[in-house]
Amino acid sequence: MRRTLFLLATLLMLGAGCAQRVPETPADDTPNANLSNCEKSGGALDADGYCACPEGYAPDPADFCLDAKGVPGGEMKP
Repeated sequence: MRRTLFLLATLLMLGAGCAQRVPETPADDTPNANLSNCEKSGGALDADGYCACPEGYAPDPADFCLDAKGVPGGEMKP
């Protein structure tokens, strides 16, 4: 019984070092805006890190610069 318990404990200790490590999530350089969506629709980041759209366009919740009809401010990329 002791021998079985010892073998089980040894196997558990050896297996503990084999666990996969989760990679760290990189820090977001643009926490106030979705830079990709902003640029695809003709906008750019302002000094505060928010999406600044061309005149007459406003960012929607996903940070695409759209006018009142939903037309993007710049050429949208696929």
